[in-house]
Amino acid sequence: MRIFNQNKTQIITNPDLTKGYLVLDTIPFEDAGLDGEETILVYIPYTEAELHKIHAENRIAELKKLLADTDYQAIKFAEGELSSDEYEPTKQNRRAWRAEINQLESQL
Repeated sequence: MRIFNQNKTQIITNPDLTKGYLVLDTIPFEDAGLDGEETILVYIPYTEAELHKIHAENRIAELKKLLADTDYQAIKFAEGELSSDEYEPTKQNRRAWRAEINQLESQL
């Protein structure tokens, strides 16, 4: 299936799907002897606002994974298995990650 730009004036061979998305559409057959339409894909670039939202959502997911990955250390600290000195670097990181999540979520 051919992929066209948004105006359906140029064929695109390698659309960057991190910067846009594809939608189904049709165009009339190019051969004058054929009636009907060809099904195509049209590449629609994301707006700056959409790109910002996607980036923020991806970063929030990364930060939440970091929090989940360090839950074990938080539990060990809460249960007295880690000293304050041992847990402090993780505690600082988790605090920074939560602050960044809150900041990004407030922008969405």
